[in-house]
Amino acid sequence: MPERWRQLREAAARMQNTALHELVEAAFEQPRLRVLSPGRSMHWVSFSRRAAPPICRDLPQVMPFGDGRYHVRFVDGRLQEVDSAAEAVEVIVDSLPDDAVPRPSDRCRDHALVFLKRRRQISEQAREKERTASPRAGSSSSGHPGR
Repeated sequence: MPERWRQLREAAARMQNTALHELVEAAFEQPRLRVLSPGRSMHWVSFSRRAAPPICRDLPQVMPFGDGRYHVRFVDGRLQEVDSAAEAVEVIVDSLPDDAVPRPSDRCRDHALVFLKRRRQISEQAREKERTASPRAGSSSSGHPGR
């Protein structure tokens, strides 16, 4: 997680978007957020219990949208507008579930298991499709195996 925070902080500092930089720094100062893995998708800053896929999507996100104001997006889709980076971080921390800690258990483990199971099913379906679509091994039009 420290590496992801370092990368995000450096990227935000290089950008002309000072609101994003203020937001990232305010979030980094908050111990409950600092233990989570930060990420950025377009303009949204997100937090995950995991640094590697599958990234958890069960925590609030925040986006600066101009004039020092921010939108906080909750898991249920609600948006809350706030007036500062500090207020955005406060709203996020207040809405974190008690179990929002970086470990592969809890909901992230469940998401990971579903992800892995689905990936396995897709791989098995692809192998089955290949097997049924390809000509039978060892047969050829000349009647000689392998030619």
